[in-house]
Amino acid sequence: MKNISSIQSGEKLRIFLIILLLFSSKPNFSQWMQGGSVSGLGSWPSIFVLDINTIFIVGGQTGPVIWRSTNGGINFSQLPTNGLPTSSSGRFLTCVWATDVNTIFAGDGATTGNGLIKNAKVYRTTNGGTNWTTILNTGTNVYGFINGVVFSRTNTNLGVANSDPNSTTEDFKTWKTTNGGANWTLYLASAPNSCGAQNSVFLIDENFFGFGLNTANARVAITTNGGVNYMFCNLAGAGGDNGFVSTVAFNDDKLHGLAGTSQTSTTIARTTNGGVNWFSQTIPGTITGHCNIKWVPSTPAVYLVISSSSATQCFKSIDNGSNWTAITFPGGASGIAHADLIYSLTERYLENESYIFAANSSGSVYFMHESPMPVSLYSFTYSVSGRNVNLKWATSEELNNKGFEIHRKNHASENEWEVTGFVNGAGNTNTMTNYEFNDRNLSGGRYFYRLKQIDFNGNFEYFNLNGFAEISNPGKFVLSQNYPNPFNASTKISFEIPENGFVSLKIYDILGKEIASLINENKNAGYYEVRFSNENIPSGTYICKLSMKNSTAVKRMLYIK
Repeated sequence: MKNISSIQSGEKLRIFLIILLLFSSKPNFSQWMQGGSVSGLGSWPSIFVLDINTIFIVGGQTGPVIWRSTNGGINFSQLPTNGLPTSSSGRFLTCVWATDVNTIFAGDGATTGNGLIKNAKVYRTTNGGTNWTTILNTGTNVYGFINGVVFSRTNTNLGVANSDPNSTTEDFKTWKTTNGGANWTLYLASAPNSCGAQNSVFLIDENFFGFGLNTANARVAITTNGGVNYMFCNLAGAGGDNGFVSTVAFNDDKLHGLAGTSQTSTTIARTTNGGVNWFSQTIPGTITGHCNIKWVPSTPAVYLVISSSSATQCFKSIDNGSNWTAITFPGGASGIAHADLIYSLTERYLENESYIFAANSSGSVYFMHESPMPVSLYSFTYSVSGRNVNLKWATSEELNNKGFEIHRKNHASENEWEVTGFVNGAGNTNTMTNYEFNDRNLSGGRYFYRLKQIDFNGNFEYFNLNGFAEISNPGKFVLSQNYPNPFNASTKISFEIPENGFVSLKIYDILGKEIASLINENKNAGYYEVRFSNENIPSGTYICKLSMKNSTAVKRMLYIK
């Protein structure tokens, strides 16, 4: 529920709603731009992003309003409210979620007072907002406030909805669905003398979910058995425990979690054991304000936004909240109340791109492109020694990095890139990491190289070597000893020729009889390698003879059958 008492008297909040679409593989840059505009949001709107094009914003001043963009926040259109409360009902939409473009869920509460209203409801449309029906309610004479409706991003059949108690002596209501909202099961949670917090509901899987609390010592409610029982966690002594808990977020591992409040400043609450214990985590904040925290799914990357009535700060962590770096927020952005995150692999013409959308209570919508690379390449160099190319590269920061494929392409051919090796990455680190790979026994020519950085989710990006590595042609005529020798099934024969010309490479038995002709054609200067195998010859000594113009070289080979 909203907490008017936690806001200083006379303070006018201009609510910004932020969507963090994270995890990019392009160079870092951030740029805020003016988007579309909406109206009638009231002081406590909520936002949801279905994909990079489809955005929903809900709120209301005297009655519910819902807006939708289908072009990434450039333009918005107001959806019908058929089946929703009337414009003079004193209700507004407190939260919104969509499982597809047609199926949208929203909850409500009172626009005045502490937000509690008789028969608080959850609504659903299955035709893109043309018509709405009530699917959940707290009861005809039972007060409530819908703090959130949240579905799994990976399993849209799984969702939860949460409402405040009828009074401070009664139970929280949490409904759960496992079939996309067709049916719901009610679970009760008792936390005396407390109420909930709008948009603090979180969901990891069917068993692990919860919500934030307002005026009680117990600050976060967590269930690990699907709502049957709740663990009420006391954040006293943990950072930012003043004000109501405005945000709770967990990594998919269900161990690392963070919580912030409506009066977060220099610390937040952090857990590394699934919420059993919480401790104070320092953040580089310099203002006091409303906090929102959002995790990038299946990674240790997490974003945090703090906003007061006059300024906003944003921070990013790539190690589950242990260390934080600042992301510049534009001057004048203030009063941000809610954040949402979507991890999009391929949207529009970009891959793994990040966008932040913001809308204030007067209806202005802004968006920022925030593109944090999973791997920041500091350097990529090479050196040549004989027929070998030594590649070295260094990273200054890595996020979820599985490793690097090494790709090579010969300048003399139009062949596709070929994979020549793989080097394991460091996973997650914000310190300098050095790597090295040796590409050996190359033929003469120019070689281009690139790194294919791959994360643990299968996403990738390329880093190209500046210029090319050149292997010089051999300076003399050489036939190397075959390997292995003696040999059984087959053996490798290597040779070098310093100029272009006709080349003959033949195998003879000890009596001088030709056994095989391996090469009998023109060759360019360079390094060559062929393989000889013949199961039809008897064991014994054989002669390998290389001829070119006036040069001849021979080697003895021992075959053991």
